[in-house]
Amino acid sequence: MAAPFQIIPATPAETAEILGLEQLCYSDPWNERIIRTFVVAASLPKKGYVARIIMEGRAVLGYAFASRQEGQLLVERLGVRPEHRRKGIGSGLMASLIYAAREMKLPVITCSVDDENLGGQLFLKYGGFKALPVTNESRSARMIQFARSANGHSWRVRH
Repeated sequence: MAAPFQIIPATPAETAEILGLEQLCYSDPWNERIIRTFVVAASLPKKGYVARIIMEGRAVLGYAFASRQEGQLLVERLGVRPEHRRKGIGSGLMASLIYAAREMKLPVITCSVDDENLGGQLFLKYGGFKALPVTNESRSARMIQFARSANGHSWRVRH
């Protein structure tokens, strides 16, 4: 039987693994300093940052970063190892962020996805996110913004 997945807060010790995932998942990846700073900020109480990793054994399979902005939780980064996609890992990370938004008493969770990232758009739609109206800013950045309530129905995890 395979070891169960474990979602835990990210620590600076995982910075190198998160950086490697970041480089696999994003065409414009964050650098080590930004990742380490975000992880440290998330470890401080009541600062409004969330950094989670999902592990199988000792391997980091995915990560998620979010921050409190303008009364909502903004998903800043979410990445999963390509060979582990479509196995519920991203869904588990997103569910942990929704739970964090509830704990922070934030009513909404939002994120932006590159307009060419159809897989990311479908992932969000499946999880109850709705596309927001296109703004001039999102159009010029070639991003689609999504939002969903942090309350009510939970993220649908496939079995």
